[in-house]
Amino acid sequence: MSVELGVVIGIVLAVAAVVLVALPFRAAEDDDASEVPLTDLLARREMAYQLLRDLDLDFQSGKLAEDDYRPMHVQALAQAAEIVAQIDAYEASVDDEAEPDETDADVKDIASAAAAVAPASAGSPAAFCSYCGTERHDDDLFCRKCGRNLKPAGGKHVVA
Repeated sequence: MSVELGVVIGIVLAVAAVVLVALPFRAAEDDDASEVPLTDLLARREMAYQLLRDLDLDFQSGKLAEDDYRPMHVQALAQAAEIVAQIDAYEASVDDEAEPDETDADVKDIASAAAAVAPASAGSPAAFCSYCGTERHDDDLFCRKCGRNLKPAGGKHVVA
């Protein structure tokens, strides 16, 4: 009977050892699952920043004409602002008591810069031509650069 009792105790100890060894790995998987959206958003933000840098470099080196550069730049800034807003919303939902650091300041600077070129409502001073990206004023009927009609038949401004 003592041999059978020894085998049962050995099996119980082996199962307990496996559970104790595997427990930290299980907790790490749960932590990684919660970090995936933030990691994805941060990677998308870096890609958007790289796109903006590439566009600026291509424009400065003469590879892109200003007519092509403006709308692409406006669109890239709007995408970057959207990603930054998603990161802010995610961080706010995860930790409401986080202290601002340098990254938060950079994110807010980019968001405010991109918000200036994001779609604006009629009457807003920060509106742009949807074709060339040139800033327009509320009283403009036509783009100052490309001449496009900013007030189509519906009477609303066309903005990027």
